[in-house]
Amino acid sequence: MPPRATSPWLPWALAGLAVAVFAITWWADFAYDDYPIVVRDERVHSPARWHELWTHSYWNKPRGANLSNWRPLTSTTYAINWALAGRRPWTFHLVNTLLHAGVTLAVFALACEILGRERPAAVAAALFAVHPLHTEAVANVVGRAEVMAALFALLSWLAHRRGHPLWAAVWLALGLLSKESALPIVGVMVFDDLLGRPGGRVKPRWTGRAWIPLALVFALYILARWAVLGSVGRNEGMAHLIVFNPLLGDGLALLTRWSTAIKMLAYQWALFVWPAKLLADYSWRHVPLSQSPLDPPVIASLLFFTLLVMLALTVGRRRPAVNLALGAWLLLALLSSNLLFPIGVLFAERLLYLPSVGMCLFVGSLLSREWSPLRPALRRVFTAVVAVALLALSARAVRRAWDWRDTLSLWQHDIRLAPQACQVQSALGIELKNLGQHEEARRHLMRACDLSRASDDPSDIPRHEQALEELADLLLVMAEEARHSGDEGRAAELLEEADIAIAFSLTNIPNNPVVLTYYAIRLTDEGDRERAEEIFRAALRLDDTSHLVLCNWAQFLLLEGRVDEAREVLRRAAELHPDSERVRELMSAAEAMGSP
Repeated sequence: MPPRATSPWLPWALAGLAVAVFAITWWADFAYDDYPIVVRDERVHSPARWHELWTHSYWNKPRGANLSNWRPLTSTTYAINWALAGRRPWTFHLVNTLLHAGVTLAVFALACEILGRERPAAVAAALFAVHPLHTEAVANVVGRAEVMAALFALLSWLAHRRGHPLWAAVWLALGLLSKESALPIVGVMVFDDLLGRPGGRVKPRWTGRAWIPLALVFALYILARWAVLGSVGRNEGMAHLIVFNPLLGDGLALLTRWSTAIKMLAYQWALFVWPAKLLADYSWRHVPLSQSPLDPPVIASLLFFTLLVMLALTVGRRRPAVNLALGAWLLLALLSSNLLFPIGVLFAERLLYLPSVGMCLFVGSLLSREWSPLRPALRRVFTAVVAVALLALSARAVRRAWDWRDTLSLWQHDIRLAPQACQVQSALGIELKNLGQHEEARRHLMRACDLSRASDDPSDIPRHEQALEELADLLLVMAEEARHSGDEGRAAELLEEADIAIAFSLTNIPNNPVVLTYYAIRLTDEGDRERAEEIFRAALRLDDTSHLVLCNWAQFLLLEGRVDEAREVLRRAAELHPDSERVRELMSAAEAMGSP
């Protein structure tokens, strides 16, 4: 569906602008969640296992587990990407930028129809193309889920407006298979039809022919999602994600959740207008909860929304496109706002990728009648102001995209802006640990654990599960290093800290298989090998595929002299984790020991 524009070069220019701003990512590496979802997921690497991308969750978790999202089409594009180019990050980033250009063209096509004027439509699309808020979705490889969902959702909306219900259903199906965030576009279609489809060439028809295909796609998607994941929406047991979203806390007052959600909805507009401080994470302690509607930030947010309502009631009467743009933003943002129900994160810039279409259309709708009546001199000034704004946003987007060049650069940048965000501290600590900078990693992981407590009381148990796991592992490694260097006193101190981290972890989640293996290691150190083996076997019953569980169990077997058993465990670990350096080291140790 090409944009209906009078200037044939304009769509190409907008697509080129979208690519140019984010072309810097072609020199970037994988970062953050790219590793578990793309680099370390064997389903992506092996064509023989591609069918599992459709029959298992996005994170390859067990049925009914936490983080059980289902995005099979997006995962399949990763697999094809890998099959064609292997582990070459630039090819993944290239695909993301081209998809972003495609979304920009879809925004332009919609804006041309809704606004009825090419120049305001071009401004709306250019604003979408260069806005720094879209950096996470475009620069991070796994942000492709947001971009694909947005592309197919907008194409579905376009097809519905133009009276093609079957194509609308096809595009919607592809959007839902990319990410569940495409679903609210159906609400936007309903709202658009209620307004009479401003600028549309085909008037809305409330007939079965228009809506039955969409309803059928929705029903089939829900059934497929339930069949794969064992649930339709939120799974049980998400409370451990409280460090990512404090609104998941048990017993949290409904008024607190609503007040905080309203504040964060307004914050979307604040970042849209002034995207100076952008972050990859908005976790616990960085964003304070608002306890009531009387909190100053909530009052300011309510006043802002009152202003938007007044604008809709006045300007929107003469320009239905204004109301459509505001309604589209709200409907697209509502699902991930925590207002209806809490989700896995409090706030994330990637979640604004599709809702920002409504914001860009809103800007275009305000310009749609101001441009033409201006005198030529004033029009040139107005054009210059718009050009400068787009240039400034482009420069900010390029700078932010380069922050995403690798995981270490990302978190080193974000820690300066959000030292109170426990996930930022944890993520930086984990990356430093992986790079062998143990003392610095220990400092950040301990800070993450401190920040994840419910209060400043040090007796409160830290709630960041991954930070505790990684800290326990790091302290055990550092203790072993100290022991090898002959510093027994330092080793004892580190082991004491490790014991505390392990105890905290087991208090949080008693059946955490990885932490159970750390506990078993400590029992081995203390000479209680029989009890240690019981704990190891309990961990294996909980998860017999975990890299750490299998490696720690194999190491225990080698210490016991049970070399053949260790080899069997390591062969399984090598099948599941073929890139693991630790598995290779343990295999070498097993070969060196020979058979008993």
